[in-house]
Amino acid sequence: MNRTYTARLLIVVSLIVLSVAAYVWLADGEYEETRVFDPDNRQLRLERMHISEQWLRQQSRAVEVVQTLQFLDSLPAAGQHLIIPAALGDMSLLDASQLQDWVLRGGHLVAVAPNVLTEDDQPFDINPFDVTNCFNCLQRNDEQNALEGEQENDQFKNRAAADGDGIERVTIKGLTDQTLRLWSQFALNIETPSDKLEQWRSTRGDPMLVRYAFGAGRVTLMPANQWLDNAQMIEPDHARLLTALVAEPQGTIFLQHYSIPGGLLPWLWQKAPAFWLALLGLVALGIWHRLPRLGPIQSDPEPQPNQLRERLRANARFDAKHTDGQSLIKAMREELAVRALRRYPDWHQLSPSQRNERLAKLVPALSPEAIGEILTRDRIEPADRLIDYLTVQRQLLHAL
Repeated sequence: MNRTYTARLLIVVSLIVLSVAAYVWLADGEYEETRVFDPDNRQLRLERMHISEQWLRQQSRAVEVVQTLQFLDSLPAAGQHLIIPAALGDMSLLDASQLQDWVLRGGHLVAVAPNVLTEDDQPFDINPFDVTNCFNCLQRNDEQNALEGEQENDQFKNRAAADGDGIERVTIKGLTDQTLRLWSQFALNIETPSDKLEQWRSTRGDPMLVRYAFGAGRVTLMPANQWLDNAQMIEPDHARLLTALVAEPQGTIFLQHYSIPGGLLPWLWQKAPAFWLALLGLVALGIWHRLPRLGPIQSDPEPQPNQLRERLRANARFDAKHTDGQSLIKAMREELAVRALRRYPDWHQLSPSQRNERLAKLVPALSPEAIGEILTRDRIEPADRLIDYLTVQRQLLHAL
C-alpha cells in the first residue's frame, strides 16, 4: 500500500513540475505578428492576380484571361496590355517568339525581370538593356545607412517582415501623383544603361521600375516582388500601382494568372489544322481497314488450291480406306445431335424423317436430300465428298 501511495505522489509531483516548466517557457517566449495569406475564396489561391482582375473590372476596364502565350498572334496588340507572371527568358522559344511578335505589333507588356542573364543570345530577346533582379540592393543600402549613422526616414519606420526577412516598404515617386509605398525585397539592376530607358527609383536611389519602347510597343519590367499578387493587392498603394501600369483608358487588359507552357503539337494544330485533319482521317481509315467485315457467304472457290481442303480430302480417303468413312460421318452426326438436343429436347424420340423436316425448316437453302445424307447415310461415298458433308453440317450447326 505504501509503495502505491509513493508512486502516485511521484506522478502528481512530476505533473506539477512539467506544468510549471511549460508555463514559464510559454511566458518567457518572444512572439511576433506575421501576415498570413489564408483566404477562404478558392480563386485567391488558384488565380494569383484574382484581386487585380476584379479591381480592374470595377474600374470598368475590359479584362480577359489568357492561359498560354502560344496563341498571342490571334489577339490584338496595338493599344492592348498584357500582364504575365513569368520572367523574361524563363519561357520556351515558341512562347518567346509569340511574345516578341505581340510587342512589336504595338502591345504593352508588364512582366518580371529575369534573375540572371543567359550567356547565349536569345533569338527572341525583348530585354535589350539587360535588366535583372538585384537581390541585395536594398539590404546593401540598409548596411550603408547603419555605418553612416543615419536615422531612418519616417517612411521606413513601418518596415516589417511580410513574408520573410529583408521585405520592407520602399517609397517610389513619380509614377503617380501620390507617393507609392510598396512591399519589396528586391530592386532592379541595369547592365546596359541608356537614355531610352525610363526609370522610377526609390527614395534611396534604387531602380524599382523601368519602361522602354520595343518596336511599336512597350515593355515594363518590375522586380520579383509579386506586387500584383493577391497577398499584396490588399494594400491601397499596390492598387494604385496597377492603375498606373495600365493608365491608358482604351484597350483590353490581358491577364495570365499562371504560366502554362505551350508545346509543339498545339502550335502545329494552330498553324496547319488541315494537316492534322488529314492525319486523323488516315488513322481512321487504317483502323477501318483492319476491322473484320461480315458480308454474305461466298461460294467455295473449288478450283483454287487450298491446303485445308486437301487435308480434309486426305483424311476422308484415309477413313474411307479403313472404315469406309463411317467414323467421320458418325462424329458429324453426334455433334449435330448434341446441338439439336438443346433446341429440340425430344430429338432422340423423332424419326429420321421428322428430324429432316425440322432441320429443313431451319435452313430452307438446303435441300432435304442433303440433310438426309447427314442424318441417315452410314458412309461417305465417294471420299472426296467430305467437304460437302462438312459444309452442310456447318450450316445446320449455325442454324441450331
